[in-house]
Amino acid sequence: MKKFASYDILEKLNETKYTEIYRVTHTFSSKKFILKILKSEFPSHELIVKIKNEFNILSQLNSSFVIKAYSLEKERNRYGILLEDIEGISLKEYFKGKLRLTEFFKISILMVNAIYEVHKKNIIHKDINPSNFIYNPNTESFKIIDFGISTNFLKQNAILENPNI
Repeated sequence: MKKFASYDILEKLNETKYTEIYRVTHTFSSKKFILKILKSEFPSHELIVKIKNEFNILSQLNSSFVIKAYSLEKERNRYGILLEDIEGISLKEYFKGKLRLTEFFKISILMVNAIYEVHKKNIIHKDINPSNFIYNPNTESFKIIDFGISTNFLKQNAILENPNI
């Protein structure tokens, strides 16, 4: 794949069972973005609902700690989310190098603040791990990403039961 809608693909950043994540440039403006697209040319209804839900959740979260979603893209039957690019790396990759204790604590505080901002908006991420935090050490930009399985706590029905039943 060399192109998706009005975007030229620069590099593949990640791949999961159902999605591919690319760094792209807009064909006309040359501005860089991240594009998360469904792999399947004919995705199931469930996957389409899931990616639309992720876009809706990201649209609700107006926080400097959360990756911005600009638009829900569609080309033929494939859906994608156009995201901001902070040109960072995942904490999983970043922690492979040596880390000073002060830097570890600074990043830990950023993580706690990011999760707090998300929870304050009644969103439960459900997949907190080092791969879902992006950090750019040059600009000190820090974002939480991948809200694919997240839910809005207020919209989900909570069922309270006795745990012994």
